[in-house]
Amino acid sequence: MISPQDTSKPVRHGLRLTWLALLLQTGIATVYVFGRPAWAQTAPLSYELRGADGTCCSSGDHPDNGHDGQWGQRDFVQTDSNQRISANAPGQTGILIDVSGGKGGNGRDADPNHWGGNGGGGRIIDYTLAASTVNAAGRGIDLYSAGGNGGLWGNADGPNGGYGIGGDGHQARATLNNANVVGAGFGVAVQSWGGSGTDSAIAKGFSGAYTSGHGGNGGAASVILQGTTSVTARGPGPADVSAAVGLISSGGNGGAAEHTGDFGGHSDSGRGGDASSVVFTASAGSSVTGLGDGVYGVIARSIGGNASTANGTDTKAAAGGNAGSVTMANGGTIKANGNRGIGVYVLTQGGNGGNGGHGSWAEGHNGGAGGSPGAVTITNTGKITTGTAGTVGAKGIVASVLGGEGGPAGASGAFGQGGNGGAGALAGQAITITNAGAISTHGNDAAAVIANSAGGGGGLASSSNGIIAVGGGHGGTGGSGGGIAMANSGGIDTSGDNSAAVLLQSIGGGGGVGGDANSTGVIASVAIGGTGGAAGNGGLIQFSSQGRIQTRAGNASGVILQSIGGGGGSGGSANAVGVGVGLNVTVATGGKGGSGGSGGTVLFTQARQGTITTVGAHSNGVLAQSIGGGGGSGGLANSRVVTIAPQVGDNPSGAVTVAVSNGGAGQGGGDGGTARVTNEGGIRTSGAQGIGVVAQSIGGGGGNGGGVLAPVKTPVIGNTRIDLQLSVRHGGQGGQGGSGGRAQVGNAATGVIATAGRGRQGSSRKA
Repeated sequence: MISPQDTSKPVRHGLRLTWLALLLQTGIATVYVFGRPAWAQTAPLSYELRGADGTCCSSGDHPDNGHDGQWGQRDFVQTDSNQRISANAPGQTGILIDVSGGKGGNGRDADPNHWGGNGGGGRIIDYTLAASTVNAAGRGIDLYSAGGNGGLWGNADGPNGGYGIGGDGHQARATLNNANVVGAGFGVAVQSWGGSGTDSAIAKGFSGAYTSGHGGNGGAASVILQGTTSVTARGPGPADVSAAVGLISSGGNGGAAEHTGDFGGHSDSGRGGDASSVVFTASAGSSVTGLGDGVYGVIARSIGGNASTANGTDTKAAAGGNAGSVTMANGGTIKANGNRGIGVYVLTQGGNGGNGGHGSWAEGHNGGAGGSPGAVTITNTGKITTGTAGTVGAKGIVASVLGGEGGPAGASGAFGQGGNGGAGALAGQAITITNAGAISTHGNDAAAVIANSAGGGGGLASSSNGIIAVGGGHGGTGGSGGGIAMANSGGIDTSGDNSAAVLLQSIGGGGGVGGDANSTGVIASVAIGGTGGAAGNGGLIQFSSQGRIQTRAGNASGVILQSIGGGGGSGGSANAVGVGVGLNVTVATGGKGGSGGSGGTVLFTQARQGTITTVGAHSNGVLAQSIGGGGGSGGLANSRVVTIAPQVGDNPSGAVTVAVSNGGAGQGGGDGGTARVTNEGGIRTSGAQGIGVVAQSIGGGGGNGGGVLAPVKTPVIGNTRIDLQLSVRHGGQGGQGGSGGRAQVGNAATGVIATAGRGRQGSSRKA
């Protein structure tokens, strides 16, 4: 027999029992209900089908362990229609659907070897609301499929499927057909979250390697607006963001690793969970409105879970989770009228890598790699409008693809090399934007379209310590920025200062800093600083237009296209300390800097029917730049020596001291790529200092050479007749600057480039 909360019937207050409830209460029959629609009513609908939390404890071979959390009670596939819902209590939600999994139970007590249960999985939601109205003091509609968090403590590779693992969220989809929804904070929120993994049980010495719970995966999230549906958020809510329509798929964070014992062994941290795809579709008759400061029209995010950066000594880092794609197709009207209100905000971001643990005696562990982002596709055939004449920061479309950051490395113990920084993720997936509709913004600092794709930065290496000879860990490599392509056949318009119509940027991630090397030796000591990480390259940027683009105020260029290489990481320093008896040799060499990333190719094309017009001061028509990143600087070298003259009775002895200090070499800057502008239409500027077309390819600067610190004369202790000293001090060589590429501007016979203000220029090319 199933209890009343097992059914899909909404929670009500003050209503008489139905025949089904009577049957269930009296136990007359067993009844199975699958997605029975709600009756038409004015009370809020609440479908709460969460799974139960796990308890303690298990039976069998591991009686002190927690039970797994239960999955959500069932999938929720249902259509409600003809509803007239009012939720007037403070913070009350109009329609709530929650099919999340329960949390894993904790182990019996504080003993970290009593493992926790896994989080339960969320179920599928596929909900349709038709021909209805919802007016709520809190969120209008809230869909929630989340995995439960793992229970304490984690042993993900243990028996029975592991312990302390975060549960997976699953698909959450809302379809609104001729519905009218009004809420605060969010009109419609659709969420799928992976549960967080828990911290590891503690392994002692060589007794084994426990693995922390990994984060669960987020499921797909989608919203479909059909017919004349309207969704409104009337002011911000308590969450960190607010929007008329919000969608998120997020992987759970991984658990931290702990390890005890003085003689090695290790534990593994938990990786971040992956996120899934996010989709928003709005038909031509629909409308989405965000009212108030900081309230967006639509926000859609796919975010990989982070690996832990709280890992202890003798632990291995894990990678960040990967993100999914985000697809948005708008045929309706989207508005946001407040300060910092964005019409459409899209983000796909890989999770950050975890930190490598310090070594208790020997080498430190490497940082974890950043997770990869997905692709972004935006198609607008409708109308997007943001801001008013007095607002600030009301942007039209903001799209970001961000690679996860590499995790920092752990330092070595008394001996060995420090760990290497984790690699930043490539933002290799493309951003594709197609505008055949209208995008307009009002107020200052209100760009119409911003798209940026950035590779993750490389993780920092850590210091190395040792006797006689040691080398520093290497900085992680930066990820390359992804490609961006935009095609415009509609209209794009801004009216305030500092409000470019289109800004597209692809940026390589910076390289991580190399680790320092610290060596102490008797008779000989050698220290070599770690190499800085190489930076990522900027990606390919392509923009084409056959539509209309206009800006109406100062410092508001029509189109800005930039591909920028990341900066190389600096080399680690080297510190060599030598104490010798009779003979003493120390060598300190600073680490090399990392190479700067190159700028990618930038292409602008405007067809005959296209126009770009700017009227404010310092507002260029087109700015196309490919810029190489700067090279990393070399590391400092420092030699310090003390030589003891050996005792030979009452007779004086001798001492020989050699101290060599070489500064690390600076690395070369990245090259600029091709910047090409081809115009067959009209480009017109009328403000002072406005340039019609600027095309630039600029190489990055080389890194500085590393300096040296070494005494001119080294101290000798004891009675000595012969004191031979050789001190070599050599500063590092600076890196070579990067080369500029080709900057080309082509204006066809049908093309017009016209400027009218003071200090104007028609076009400028620079390589």
